[in-house]
Amino acid sequence: MQEQEQEQEQQGSDKMKPKDASINIYGKITDAFLDLSSQCLDAVFLESTVGEEDFLKTGKGYAFVGPIFNDPKYYQGCGIAVQKGNKDLLAKINVALKKILKDGTYKKIQDKYFSNDIYPFK
Repeated sequence: MQEQEQEQEQQGSDKMKPKDASINIYGKITDAFLDLSSQCLDAVFLESTVGEEDFLKTGKGYAFVGPIFNDPKYYQGCGIAVQKGNKDLLAKINVALKKILKDGTYKKIQDKYFSNDIYPFK
């Protein structure tokens, strides 16, 4: 997880620093949410599923703005964790994913729970 956080931090700096944004790095996203709520920040750059589930759905009157950043250099989409070495379960999950991606079930499920594409690199 730390690697993903470093990649997000790097992408935020790469995308926002040239626009003269002041960048604050937080150890916990909840601290950034507190500062945003108390108007100490103008915006928070973060992975969208975290923002949606942990902040936007709380009804605070905030929304996503600007472009979607899904550059594969920084973002690989969401994933499914499988215990290391459990090849049988991994194979079953991959077969099931291929099936639901092909028949449209995946999109229906995604649209029910998320406002963005959590698996952009199909």
